[in-house]
Parts: sequence; C-alpha cells; structure tokens
Amino acid sequence: MCEETKYCSRCDQDKPIDVFYKANRSYCAECERAAASVRMREYGRTPRGKASMALQNARKTIKKNGYEVEDNLEVDDVLAVMEFFGNTCVYCDQEIAGTMSIDHVVPLSKGGGNTKANIVVACMPCNVKKHDRPIAERFSQEKQEEVERYSAFVDGEDIECESLSAEVKRLLSGLSKAVENFSSLPDVMLQKSGLRN
Repeated sequence: MCEETKYCSRCDQDKPIDVFYKANRSYCAECERAAASVRMREYGRTPRGKASMALQNARKTIKKNGYEVEDNLEVDDVLAVMEFFGNTCVYCDQEIAGTMSIDHVVPLSKGGGNTKANIVVACMPCNVKKHDRPIAERFSQEKQEEVERYSAFVDGEDIECESLSAEVKRLLSGLSKAVENFSSLPDVMLQKSGLRN
C-alpha cells in the first residue's frame, strides 16, 4: 500500500501527509514552525511586540512566585509608558539599544501592582541593578523622587510641575500645547468633525 503524500510549497518536497498540521495546509509542520519563528522575531522588534513580551514576562513572574498583586496592565498601557519615556531608560537616561524592560517602581515582591502607575521603562542593566530594591538605594534620591512624581501623575494625583525633571516638563508642555491648539479650533470645525455638539 502506497503512503499518501502532499507537496510542501515552502521546502519544495513531497512529504507524507501526516507531517502536515492539516491536509489543506500548503506548508509542512516543520516549515510552518520555521515561518512562525521568523514572524515572532520580527514582531518582537516592533514597539507592540516589545510591550507584549515585557507584559508577558511580568505576568510570568507574578504567577511563578505566587504574588497576589493588582494586575490590570494591558499592552496599550505599556506602549503608552514606552512612548512617554521615548525609548529612554528612566534610570540612566540613555537610549535603550538592547532589550527594553518594564520596571515596577514598587517591586512585585514587595506588593507593588502590575499597573500603569507602577511601571517605568528601563534598560535591562539598570533593571537588573535595581532588582527589588528602592530606587534611591541603587541610583539616587532625586531619581527616586522623580519616578514617584511620575507615578503620582499617571495615577491622577495633583503634583507640583516645578518638581518634575526637565524631560517630563518638556513632554507635559507638548501635551498642553496640543490641548490648547485643539481647544482653539473654531466651534464650527469641531461641530463638523463631531468633536463638539
């Protein structure tokens, strides 16, 4: 009895049908896994991919260690934090060239939540250096206060703008100008766009 075969259009070979995930697939299982691996590497280089991986790592840490912490962080929250810090490590102020990580201001091991107000963007060396210690212990008291003010801002608390770092002030100023520009649009334009009744 002859074994049924199928042609894999990726590796250009006839193979037994049982090495395909399904009979209607064009690629054998080995070629599908290789293609998926390439897609995942490419996705991992995108901001959304980096955010997704950082979030997955945080959730693995929570599960592995049995931490009972608030966990309402979403990929879009991580993306917003990444955008806010502009791919710059909050601790060393250098552009993150290698692996981006999220650091929990109050460590998960100390009861800190996996929340937008409790994360910052850090390069891997600074995240490893901080570990589960207070920021001031590994970096400086000023850096600790700056990160705490940022967290309070994200959490919606009222903060003094004078106490923010120059970079945070610049980012907030840009946001403020965008809001001013938006609110200065003529009412007729806002009504036509559906942004105002």
